[in-house]
Amino acid sequence: MGDADISLRALAVHLADDLAQGFALGNNAKTYRLSGSVPATARDCDDVSLVAESDAWYFLLVEFQARLDKDTGFRVFEYASRLHASGTHGLDDEIRSAMKKRAPIPVRAVVLVLSGPKNRKSGIRKYYWTHPRSKSSCFEYEVRLVYKMTMAELMALPCFHWVFLPVAVDATRETLMPHLRTIKNYIRSETDPIRRRQLANIAHAMAVVARHRKDQNLHDFVYAILQEEIMSSTWYEDAKAQGRVEGLVAGRVEGRVEGRVEGRMESLLKTAHRFFLPEFVKQLASITDVDALEEAILAAPDACRQ
Repeated sequence: MGDADISLRALAVHLADDLAQGFALGNNAKTYRLSGSVPATARDCDDVSLVAESDAWYFLLVEFQARLDKDTGFRVFEYASRLHASGTHGLDDEIRSAMKKRAPIPVRAVVLVLSGPKNRKSGIRKYYWTHPRSKSSCFEYEVRLVYKMTMAELMALPCFHWVFLPVAVDATRETLMPHLRTIKNYIRSETDPIRRRQLANIAHAMAVVARHRKDQNLHDFVYAILQEEIMSSTWYEDAKAQGRVEGLVAGRVEGRVEGRVEGRMESLLKTAHRFFLPEFVKQLASITDVDALEEAILAAPDACRQ
């Protein structure tokens, strides 16, 4: 998955609770972010949290996949087996104390898939590690095809899951626009500056995920609309602090961010040409401030649309 895998893993670090709560956990469920305390044998998996729900404890293992492949079941089973075998070894003392037991911890595994065949369905998959197959050798894991979900379904989930909007089944530039505006307002309304930068990582990861929607060319569109949020993200701040911006969003592995305003203006006007009447596009072209141009596009009345 390349850049998308890196971006989603990084986003999961900042929004672990939002990620976990998207899997229909009960109202009384509590998630523990493991981060550095994840057992060493399981650190290759994309994200792991420990969930306490009523009196039950389990690991929630989440994998991000560009597409399902023949090795997905084995890979998830391997990670889950390592977690299950580790028990409470390597967990923080505070977590072990809260658990009040050292029995093996069950694992709930979920695979989030960004693209694939239209006839495939979400649901429970089974992996058998012995032949012939038997119930005792069956590992079950959930596959959630985010590319077959609607934008409304994704927006109804906690904010981490908004990152998958560009690959939603009904995502186009026109239908995505109001949701991007909602996300911009959501990020800007956060009063805690640290939390606001963490939320801005949604914008960065969304632009990267958009590359998996080949038929709509949504990457440039998302980047143009959310560029200000992208550049206020912890990802961008970290890259700038290191003296480089690796261009995960702009599509360059290495490079400098140049001509940001000019590129953003051009991208916004290209979007306007596609969706609005020529007379309105001329009005937009006379706007010289990029933020004002973006607001004019987002607030455009339906009568101006083609």
